[in-house]
Amino acid sequence: SDNLESFYQMEVEELRTLAKEQAESNKEFTLSESENGYQLKFTDGVLEFFAIHNTEVNPVVIKQTRIKLNKFYRDRVKKVIIGKGIAEISDFAFDDYKNLETIIISEDVCKISSTSFTGREDGNSWGCPNLSSFAVNENNKYYKSVGGVLYTFDMQTIVTYPPAKPELYYEIASNVKNIGTHAFKRAKNLQCLKVGENCDTIGDFAFLNAF
Repeated sequence: SDNLESFYQMEVEELRTLAKEQAESNKEFTLSESENGYQLKFTDGVLEFFAIHNTEVNPVVIKQTRIKLNKFYRDRVKKVIIGKGIAEISDFAFDDYKNLETIIISEDVCKISSTSFTGREDGNSWGCPNLSSFAVNENNKYYKSVGGVLYTFDMQTIVTYPPAKPELYYEIASNVKNIGTHAFKRAKNLQCLKVGENCDTIGDFAFLNAF
């Protein structure tokens, strides 16, 4: 029985070693999405997107990336960088990225869906539940980040409040007129929100599963 136990112990150790080697060998890869006009690169928890081409006639759009990126990699993504030339981030583009914490948006992004990072309304997907901050290039003319929260450039609309932002209290910028669709969806730490007197529109599902 001692020999049998030793055999099983050796087998377990070998499996652990193989698993570790596989994880180490999968720290980096590059994938070309030529039909969508971009390339993505994964390196040590950072997923970066680069446009292969970008024209007004055929803008580069990031679509639902979970289709192309399997769960092994999605679970290891901590930061996403939307690089130059990417024009649009579509519906559910980053659905089921459960460990994603930070998103960096380049100056070229001009359209972001209200569901790009928040998942579906039916509860069958969770978007980016540990997302805690956005950063936007200062030269972007469509969006900006204020304290890690995503706003439109003119500060008229709050687009997305990161669901894992750690603060318990948040005050929306005083000149904001619109709380966007899905804006505070699944904001798990937020307990108190102050809305300015200029705000007169609240989008659908703005506070779904929040507070």
